[in-house]
Amino acid sequence: MPLPLQSQRMALLQMILTVFISLMKITSARSLLVKPVAYGTKFSLNCQTVQNFNETLQELYWFKDGSMLLNASGINTYSVDNATFTDSGNYSCRTAGSTEYLQRTKVIVGRKPASPSPSVCFGSKSPMVTCTFYSGSQDEIKLCWEIANTNRYVWISGCEDYNVQQKNVTFLLEEPRLLLTTTVKNEFGNSNRTDRHEPIVKPDPPIIKRLFTTSIDTLNASFTIPRTWSTESWLNYKGNYTQNGIEGKLLEDFTRRKKEVFFSFTVERLPYSLVCLTMQIQNGILTPYMQVDSLPWSNFSKPMCSYTPMAAPSKSPIIYRVSVNQSQSESELRNITLSWHPPPPENRNGIIDHYELLTILHNKTILKYELPGNATNTKVVGKSNPVVVISFTAIVCDDMFYGNSPYPL
Repeated sequence: MPLPLQSQRMALLQMILTVFISLMKITSARSLLVKPVAYGTKFSLNCQTVQNFNETLQELYWFKDGSMLLNASGINTYSVDNATFTDSGNYSCRTAGSTEYLQRTKVIVGRKPASPSPSVCFGSKSPMVTCTFYSGSQDEIKLCWEIANTNRYVWISGCEDYNVQQKNVTFLLEEPRLLLTTTVKNEFGNSNRTDRHEPIVKPDPPIIKRLFTTSIDTLNASFTIPRTWSTESWLNYKGNYTQNGIEGKLLEDFTRRKKEVFFSFTVERLPYSLVCLTMQIQNGILTPYMQVDSLPWSNFSKPMCSYTPMAAPSKSPIIYRVSVNQSQSESELRNITLSWHPPPPENRNGIIDHYELLTILHNKTILKYELPGNATNTKVVGKSNPVVVISFTAIVCDDMFYGNSPYPL
């Protein structure tokens, strides 16, 4: 007589479960799980069993390296609270009366990496910064890094493969203060450290391209900065100048970076005076965290010099007479009287304020005389050897009449 339909279904299910359990036991017996465990931590091993519907719960036995663990019999989970190196080994479990292992696990107890070495950052002569992350170990570990701002917003991160002891990361400096986190990992755990950096990126000095005068007291100049800087960066620049060796006022301005920056500045109204200019810059990417005061200044550039203009009249002061007082010895100084015609009124462009006279003696000594504007003669000193007038200048109210009048005496 055939079995009822429900009994047939139950018998079929029982057969499927028996086959599944048998396959599971065979598979478990042949597989080996590897479990890394960090030294000093807790680890647990579970022995999973599947019972038939009509079977009673079977007692479990744990083994390590083939020897039964007496204190672990009859429990599904074997635990060690504080793992040491002696806890490494091959663990297995099986039920009473069975020769096949339900689970085989290889436990390896090791140490997690020591704390990594401090990271370092250094700037270059550009807006780029290079930071180096060090693992601090020669072991096989994985090196990871993070670069964040002081609000811990991470914008650069990554990891290297095993056996990497250091990693250089180059990036555009957008904030003056950085938090660098170095993490080292192995199969037993990870360690990390965070370092605070304020890298200094000092730009190259600018290059002065042009320096020329537009009037007696105004000069135009231009300079360029290193190509490595971003075109989106901002530029703060300042310059020092000297006029005939005397320091002038400090120039300073702020502008967006350009291929060539033009500016002008004023000096004293001294005709044909030597003006020398040097420049330095601050350059960087301004963000809400990167303020101008945090940007370092470059060194000063090489100086460039130019003369203020001289307006030479069509006729300069002309020496027309030289009177030499006789002396008893050639080595004695003697008085020499110079007489001159001033420039004609139509060539003066103003009232003569004073004259400046430079002479050179035979021993290359230069003497300077300043004479009133209404003078037409003066006395100079010299020896019996020739005295030469190297320049004779008429200064008018707002401009300069310049005329060289070499005259051997």
